[in-house]
Amino acid sequence: MLIMLLAFSSITVWTGSSSAEYPDRPITLIINSAPGGGNDLATRELAKSAEKTLGKPIVVLNKPGASGTIGTGLVAKAEPDGYTIGSTTFAALALAPNMFDVPYDPLTSFEFILGYVQYYYGYGVRKGSPFKTHQDVVKYAKANPGKLKYSVWALASPQNFGMTAIAKCKGLDWKAVVFKGGQNAMAAALGGHVDMFAQGADIALPHINGGRARLLGVFGDERWKWLPDVPTLKEMGCDISVTSYLAIGAPKGVPKPIMGKLRSAFRKSMSDPKLIQIIKNFNYKVAYHSPDGYKEIVKNGIKDYGAFIKDLGLHKSQKK
Repeated sequence: MLIMLLAFSSITVWTGSSSAEYPDRPITLIINSAPGGGNDLATRELAKSAEKTLGKPIVVLNKPGASGTIGTGLVAKAEPDGYTIGSTTFAALALAPNMFDVPYDPLTSFEFILGYVQYYYGYGVRKGSPFKTHQDVVKYAKANPGKLKYSVWALASPQNFGMTAIAKCKGLDWKAVVFKGGQNAMAAALGGHVDMFAQGADIALPHINGGRARLLGVFGDERWKWLPDVPTLKEMGCDISVTSYLAIGAPKGVPKPIMGKLRSAFRKSMSDPKLIQIIKNFNYKVAYHSPDGYKEIVKNGIKDYGAFIKDLGLHKSQKK
């Protein structure tokens, strides 16, 4: 009995010591998108700010692919010791699992740290396109079914759902072309390889402001503040709103004291003026969500988008 008590005592002391000393080496943060986009750059800045509180470097690894589920899957499968964290984006948790099997459970495989960004989405064309308005696109698409193509970074993405919603709402037939990363998808549209782009404001707005592209429609509830003359989906006659979020999480099972340190450090980063300015520079909305608050967003998203995806005929249960 004495031996067992001593063994238990030693284990208890070791675990407490480990949590107290955390972190004692660099932390890896996996981003589930390609380098250079808003997700990548905003998350890197968030990590830089959190480093100041944690006292150790945060090493970023980009693992894009499969609508963000590759990188998010690596987070779920990581050792739950607090030294691997990463992207738990809304698209990877609420959208993709409705369309295909993913290597994690979006609600039980993670310990969420925080949500920090909300997206603005819309669609448009390159400068030299003959389409000047949304009505021009609809008229041409109806007369030429299957001819128009648009670029997206993934099929299980808010951008693609916005375009699919328009097609269903207006009775159109157009095709998505998937590129690796939002920047590549935008470049394809600007280069004339596809007819349209569906993008977040982070990637599209610099090209629009530079005169290289035109926005024709907004996917959210409100018009973009930068382009107040461009209508929303609802104003186009389609009663749909599409948005998304950026968030960071850890694998399920990380000790509570370590999660507490991570959550505190990243929450503190949300008040960093440089981070706030960078998020705004990417044309994102600064939107802090607590771990429980973000989990509720994901839970509701799985349900709401699941119904939407089934209505579009894209749910994994509808595949033959």
